Amino acid sequence: MSCGAGSRQPVVTTVVTLRGPLSAADITTACDDVDGLLRQSVHVVVAISDCDLSVVDAVARIRLLARQHHGALDVVGADAGLFTACGLDDLL
Repeated sequence: MSCGAGSRQPVVTTVVTLRGPLSAADITTACDDVDGLLRQSVHVVVAISDCDLSVVDAVARIRLLARQHHGALDVVGADAGLFTACGLDDLL
């Protein structure tokens, strides 16, 4: 194994768990945390439990952050029907 100039950096993944219902402060905190991770080029996986509209709101905001930073984002455990109804089925 070499560490030369042609070596790829290892992919760092962090799992962020969102559990509804979330308050506005919870959403802000989650977005701030994810923003910091994306600025460090960390691959973020959002794991969802107890999905409700507050969680969908948080994920939509996190998706915007990922796009701004050209970051890697995956979402698992989402309620497909709820996300589709909100126009966010591309995240699933």
